[in-house]
Amino acid sequence: MTSAKLWIGLFIAACIAYSCSKSNYGSTPTISLKSVSASVLPYDTTSSLVTFTLTLTEKKYNPNDTMFVLISMKNCAADNARDTFQMTSLGSGIPETNGGGFKGDIQASFSNGTYWEQYGYPDIEPGFTCHVGPTIENDTATFKFVIGSNGHYSDTVTAGPVVLLHG
Repeated sequence: MTSAKLWIGLFIAACIAYSCSKSNYGSTPTISLKSVSASVLPYDTTSSLVTFTLTLTEKKYNPNDTMFVLISMKNCAADNARDTFQMTSLGSGIPETNGGGFKGDIQASFSNGTYWEQYGYPDIEPGFTCHVGPTIENDTATFKFVIGSNGHYSDTVTAGPVVLLHG
């Protein structure tokens, strides 16, 4: 009798796990990390830009979807940041697939310092809130990209760590 209960329990657990997999949600957007352009960023130079290339797939396109980027600092939690992008601004250049959805690569770039700020790239400012004295400490950032759809979080991917130099 105990063996039968065990098999029934395993069967139910397998059914739940299968029904909760991402591939079974027809219209849920998915995101994956394709590449990161740098793992160490100097401060405020032409080399201070990191670009994340993400592959985005959405079977049912929703222009109101949003991508959130949560930036977490290892040494200075007070410098954690959150940026929000509308999918319409990210979706340009993504080839459409049959059925009104799309699949393609998108890029999100961030600057370590103010050099690239003039070109519209969001600035990562680590160490300014927590530093004591005349120098700003180096820090390490982790980037979490979250796709939101109608108030629900559909998929996430984490990139990093990226070392931010301020020496």
